[in-house]
Amino acid sequence: MEKLIWSRSKNKILNDCFRKYYYQYISQNEATEFQTLKKLKSRYFFKMIVLKNSIFNMITDYLYGFDIALENYLDTAYKELSIAIRTDSFLFEKYYNLNNKIDFLAFSVELANNLKNFYNSEIFKIVKSKQLKDVIIPTLEEDIGQFDFLDYTIFFMPDLIVDNETSKLIINFFYDITRENFDDYLAWTMALSYLFVRAYNIAEFEKLVFINYSLRDNIFKQANYNERQISKKIDELKKSIILMQKFQNETDIEKFYKTNNNEICKFCNFQKLCF
Repeated sequence: MEKLIWSRSKNKILNDCFRKYYYQYISQNEATEFQTLKKLKSRYFFKMIVLKNSIFNMITDYLYGFDIALENYLDTAYKELSIAIRTDSFLFEKYYNLNNKIDFLAFSVELANNLKNFYNSEIFKIVKSKQLKDVIIPTLEEDIGQFDFLDYTIFFMPDLIVDNETSKLIINFFYDITRENFDDYLAWTMALSYLFVRAYNIAEFEKLVFINYSLRDNIFKQANYNERQISKKIDELKKSIILMQKFQNETDIEKFYKTNNNEICKFCNFQKLCF
């Protein structure tokens, strides 16, 4: 039997709107139009992909001894984002005819500012002080990836793992999260990173230092290994899994209530089914 999947994005949908969760993960509707709705991705998704690719390329290029010219990465990132937004057939804004309402120039400037922030960040300074053997980019590694927890496969990997002599830095980037959610996001990445480290036996837990870096605000928060905080978030993870299991075989759409938050609805792939 194939293991069920847990991810932060899946958990967010579960918390945001049960009806959206039903459409995305439970419904057996095979109609072409419905399947298209499931595949829609916003411009923010494409920006995240382009940013991560640019940052990982910048890091690996530096560690392999190549010259780092910020302008080259900015130019490549802008081209990649422009192509994705123009050509991807599953762009949310294109599907819902929102292109004319969006300032894509401002969006591209935002992308450039995010990349400039990383280039000038303390995080990149730390990475540049290391050798290639000291830095792991999990998403580029062939022998590590998702891991099992309870009966689920957890789709989560830290963005960077850096050997910092007496500690092991577990670094995660984020992009558009609000300052109000900073601490909760750090707690989640601490717990998930801990489970990842445990699954692959990467380091002694007491040496772990968790760092969340905001590309938008060019700030970061860090926390040392804290068993109590991590256990609290793992309990939340278990509750999330229990709720997913409860819904897994439920077929009555009326059991999946709609959210009353219009801000969530505004960015929902399935809004045409609800209004």
